[in-house]
Amino acid sequence: MVVACCKFLCYFCRTSRQNQKAMFDHLPFLLENSNILLSRPSLQGTTPLDVAYSSLMDNTELALALREHHLEKIAVYLSRCGLQSNSELVEKGYPDLGWDPVEGERYLDFLRFCVWVGGESVEENANLVIRLLIRKPECLGPALRGEGEGLLCAIVDANKMSERIAMQRMGAEAEGVMEHPMPAGEDDVDYIDTGAAILSFYCTLVDLMGRCAPEAQLIAQGKNDSLRARAILRSLVPLEDLQGVLSLRFSLSNSSDGGSDMPSGLVPSHKQSVVLFLERVYGMEDKELFFKLLEEAFLMDLRAATLLEKADGTESEMALALNRYIGNSILPALIKRSSFYADAESNAPLLDATLHTVYRLSKCKILTKGQREMVSDFLVALTREMQPAMLLPLLRKLTIDVSKLSEYTTVALRLLTLHYERCGKYYGASAATPGTATEEEKRLTMMLFTNIFQSLSKMEYDPELFGKALPCLSAIGCALPPDYSLTTGYEDELYNTSSTAEGPYNPLPIDISNVELDQDITDLVHKFSEHYHDAWAARKQENGWTYAETRNDEERKHPRLKPYGMLSDYECERYREPVSQALKALLALKWCIEYESSDGGAGRDMIHSSDSMSERIAMQRMGAEAEGVMEHPMPAGEDDVDYIDTGAAILGFYCTLVDLMGRCAPEAQLIAQGKNDSLRARAILRSLVPLEDLQGVLSL
Repeated sequence: MVVACCKFLCYFCRTSRQNQKAMFDHLPFLLENSNILLSRPSLQGTTPLDVAYSSLMDNTELALALREHHLEKIAVYLSRCGLQSNSELVEKGYPDLGWDPVEGERYLDFLRFCVWVGGESVEENANLVIRLLIRKPECLGPALRGEGEGLLCAIVDANKMSERIAMQRMGAEAEGVMEHPMPAGEDDVDYIDTGAAILSFYCTLVDLMGRCAPEAQLIAQGKNDSLRARAILRSLVPLEDLQGVLSLRFSLSNSSDGGSDMPSGLVPSHKQSVVLFLERVYGMEDKELFFKLLEEAFLMDLRAATLLEKADGTESEMALALNRYIGNSILPALIKRSSFYADAESNAPLLDATLHTVYRLSKCKILTKGQREMVSDFLVALTREMQPAMLLPLLRKLTIDVSKLSEYTTVALRLLTLHYERCGKYYGASAATPGTATEEEKRLTMMLFTNIFQSLSKMEYDPELFGKALPCLSAIGCALPPDYSLTTGYEDELYNTSSTAEGPYNPLPIDISNVELDQDITDLVHKFSEHYHDAWAARKQENGWTYAETRNDEERKHPRLKPYGMLSDYECERYREPVSQALKALLALKWCIEYESSDGGAGRDMIHSSDSMSERIAMQRMGAEAEGVMEHPMPAGEDDVDYIDTGAAILGFYCTLVDLMGRCAPEAQLIAQGKNDSLRARAILRSLVPLEDLQGVLSL
């Protein structure tokens, strides 16, 4: 009966302000009985406490009518939650924490409705709530009161607890197993994850305190109450704890079974509360702090959002939550500090990574219209402060993406329009003028114009899309010099290829199945592989690495720090395989690889030609047709001992000559002693027969 009545009264309050006022008159009675039914999640929205904040929700007049004794009643209940466990949950087998985060979160929610109405803080109520929290520190939970461990440790520990509980639910062994009940079934809405409950309590508390923070204009006016309130809030949550929480990573999972992919512990709404507190209490006006947060926290979450886009177009709960957090908290903060991007040469790689990550996010299909506009606003704000030359990698991506226009390329069109309107002189000046666009930038600009124009010509008329594309074409056309013309090149095939972001990734490697490497190219593969190994080994040794049977990164030991010839076949193949694949791809693309021989290269050529001549003579003797037939006498019979195979004779001559030179070479000990005659003799012999020729002969 109580649940049914409360459900009706909540609806009754939402229908009109007059009904709210009528119910607000009974607020003391509702608050007196607001401590029942709070520990059952299934009854949320149907309790006396829910009726209480429905009676003043989004109504500034009634919020201002609250008195101290109203809020103090809630503070008393909240302080009890900070001192004693929830007996109902303990009886069900939940761990006895010594305090009650479940009901405590509900009371914090009520206070949040009291201090924040219509997107603005109610100053009188906010100051009153801060005084009550300080007067009753039990309301802050064990971590933030007295000698508590602090927000960061509480968040990390609660997240670990939630992860252990989640692993137990999946049947996996978890480190530090704790006694915790399992849900009765998949639809057990009254099941409570204790770790997640602690997380929600502290993040809701941080959110409440952030909304209680005084407005920036009051701080600027130097009002004592506002300065004191901000100092109190800063003392409760240090800046380092906020940075640490924002730097925590979300647990991303693959929900291929159709279930929810939301993690049990830290979720985007928790970080959203932390960002709110950071903005209103500390601010991000310090440039060093801003870029540190961007690198360690925000960029990481932006990348996570791009990874959650599903190829089949289905929605992901985690992706939706992450996009809300990015659109409501991260991007507004980044846009607000766009002036930091102007003189940030030392942070150029960070800004470049952010630019490409957010652009990739703009192509996600599950973004709402408002979120896509926020992404577009950030890209415009960032590129407006960056030098045009820094956008060259982005222009390469855009050239491909705009070759197939759709509703997901509107961000790219707006970005290009504003960029070329702003930088028209940069692209339109002659090449001889310093600080102007390079030939590649002008070429990409012309290809952007061509690809957009061709894409529009192939599609049906779409008023919204054409309304964004035509100004873009106009801006690009006005930016280029009137006499500029596009010359075709090999890279045209790349830039005219439509983006493959839609649908599942389908790799299309170059077909090299019919490409065979001849002996000379195989020798080149072997030589380059040896060079690559030696170059790698030289770099390792320069950094203090030495050889050992097993690898040890701490002591800088590596088992491959030995000559190339002593490597195993598997290790050698790891070097040879990518080189041979690359050369085969070049040959398949109709490139030609030629060897420019020196004078010393004639020896190997002669060996090859002599060997070939001998083979042709042998084929003629067997009566077979040989390619490149030559005039050569045949033996008078099988016993013709005076018959001479000219090719074999040439082979024998050169091999005997090489053997003779090898025997004439000075002994190794003479070389080691550094005697001039020995060194000179070895140099002469090396000049006559290069090492490459010897390798080639041995490879026959």
